[in-house]
Amino acid sequence: MKRLIIGCGQTGSRLAEMFRGREDDIITFSTAIEDTFGLTNNVEIAKEGSGRNYNLGLKLWAENKEKLIESLEPYSRRKVIYFASLAGGSGSSSIKFVLNTLLRQRNKVMFIGILPFLSEAIPATANAVRAMQRLNEYSDKISIMLFSNEYISKTFGRDYNSINNQILGSVRCVANLTAELNDPDMYTPLAIDELESDSIAYSSGFLNVSFSNLEEENPKFIGYGKINEARNILVIRSIYSKIKNDEVDKESSRLVEIVKKISRRAKSARILYGIIRNNFDNLFYITIATGFDITKLISKYKDYAIDRVTNYRQEREKIDILTKDEAKFLNV
Repeated sequence: MKRLIIGCGQTGSRLAEMFRGREDDIITFSTAIEDTFGLTNNVEIAKEGSGRNYNLGLKLWAENKEKLIESLEPYSRRKVIYFASLAGGSGSSSIKFVLNTLLRQRNKVMFIGILPFLSEAIPATANAVRAMQRLNEYSDKISIMLFSNEYISKTFGRDYNSINNQILGSVRCVANLTAELNDPDMYTPLAIDELESDSIAYSSGFLNVSFSNLEEENPKFIGYGKINEARNILVIRSIYSKIKNDEVDKESSRLVEIVKKISRRAKSARILYGIIRNNFDNLFYITIATGFDITKLISKYKDYAIDRVTNYRQEREKIDILTKDEAKFLNV
């Protein structure tokens, strides 16, 4: 059965369109007419937009949830990859309504959330806090990957094309591992199959990926998570397809030793491991793990949002122009 790719809001919809494969179904949801350009299968939940207002976004989704349910009705018992920015109003506020519908229809869901730069305006960081808190409520039912623009920009700068490519490349390594990265026609000891990779990718909980060289260092995940927190781990050695078979056997023995080392750090985790053969000679190790605690990440964004809101309130109150609507909007 075809996989379903979902995007909500401007950022989520663009990422969904960029990610989807030839065999995937796609559906995007917008709440502003400005966000619909170039989308191939879009449902307009509303036209006026939410103006990055989380509460207004909730109102728009609640008022139009029958349209959402009707649009998703044909897609049940699917693998679903769902993209949304956690900084805006429509993407972050979609979570409750979209996830409830998908889970009722017994879909396996991987949610991909994009966190804002810490220096962005007040609504962005406050929306991210509320969205992460909401996601935490679903962490025993779905897999969740969070990507921080702040963290990725330390390597790529504020080049959104590079940031998006890093996000999508990481998601592909998790969601498309056996379909795109592995060459089934090559001799591969300890080969990873689809059931094994899916048992990690859709195992529920906060998920992350590392591309660290495990022969030199412990896995370093993208933005959050430590290996000793993980509940499920998949360690993959990616080998260039032109390497001879006897060398592949040596690599498999080396991989087993590396997994033993990881198991001593992640004592309570289920650990799977294997080799993939492909035409990408720049991949080395891929470590995918779930079960991470994101409390510190939520606290980081919450502390920053509260500081920004406090400063804004103080400046506005000095000149006695803080309105009731602003006060409600600034509620972190």
